[in-house]
Amino acid sequence: MKLDEPIYWNDHVDKEHALEMVYTKMYITKVNKAMYEHYGAKFGDLDKLTPEIFFAWDEDFGRQFTRSLLEQGTATFENHEPRADGEFMWIEGNYVVLYDDQGRVRGSCGVRRDVTLRKQAEQEIQNHNKELKKANEELDNFVYRVSHDLKAPISSAKGLIYIAKQEQHKEDIVQCLDLIGKSMNKLDSFILDILDYSRNSRSKIEATEVDLKALLSELMESTRYLQEEKNLDTKVCIGGAALFTDRRRLTFIFNNLISNAIRFSDSEKAERYLHITADITPTKATILFADNGIGIHPEHIDHIFEMFYRASETLVGSGLGLYIVKEAVEKLNGNIKVTSAPGIGTSFELTIPNFIEDESCDLQNIQHLN
Repeated sequence: MKLDEPIYWNDHVDKEHALEMVYTKMYITKVNKAMYEHYGAKFGDLDKLTPEIFFAWDEDFGRQFTRSLLEQGTATFENHEPRADGEFMWIEGNYVVLYDDQGRVRGSCGVRRDVTLRKQAEQEIQNHNKELKKANEELDNFVYRVSHDLKAPISSAKGLIYIAKQEQHKEDIVQCLDLIGKSMNKLDSFILDILDYSRNSRSKIEATEVDLKALLSELMESTRYLQEEKNLDTKVCIGGAALFTDRRRLTFIFNNLISNAIRFSDSEKAERYLHITADITPTKATILFADNGIGIHPEHIDHIFEMFYRASETLVGSGLGLYIVKEAVEKLNGNIKVTSAPGIGTSFELTIPNFIEDESCDLQNIQHLN
């Protein structure tokens, strides 16, 4: 770049005026072929451009860079800059100031390199490191909570066995055995949750056609006794196209949401319900689980999908259910959201893609999205 009228840059001049002169008057005199290719510009388009014009898309950066160059005599930068077609690229530049024999600034010379691929690789590494850090934190938390939750029922069972050995009366021994059975059931349920978590994390998506109405009917029938015990009215309404997705994951998601609706129904209400509606299009399925149960307090609503989160230590369960539900929905490249109010009820809305266009669902591409 060239400045037709060289200027001084030192502590004896008005630097703001000098900066303005350089920023608006210095212009490009020579550009090589590589720079034209980087910017996707036609030959001659970059000639005579001043910093003011060249950095019109980001004047703050342009002035900051020019000031730094004048102050230091050299400048190195990385910046996200637009090409002629509007697409952005990462540029790395190295510049030096050119002086005349009187020490005045007469221009600058620099080299620019397109480092977009390198920056993308660095971003991928950062993303992987962030995911790895998250995985390590989850693993630490997982090991701690698993050891704690496995130990509790085992300790309880050991204590009850010791008591049973001391008892002389058959009915007292039977009572101890019943309590041991409950502890073992709790342990078994927790282990099943861990297995569900492992399967969801490691297994590939197996997308097949799922009869949503039949699946929900099957799950409703398996919990019929509990529904009747809670006096829960359930209604299912399915509309739209066929659904192609992973049946095993969908079964786990539905089973957990149905079980929660039954478990947290409001005993104070005369009429209790769970309504399930689904709208299926060729591209996606939107499924809503709405109940009028006890609801979720606002302080808990943002945490219910966290691993091992329980609103109260008195609640029975591993705290893994909704966490795995969210993980399973995300494995299907979908999303789930919840709205709730204490005493009013809770709604879970999940949206998952429908792979109806191709029964095989291009599993390699599906895996790539995860």
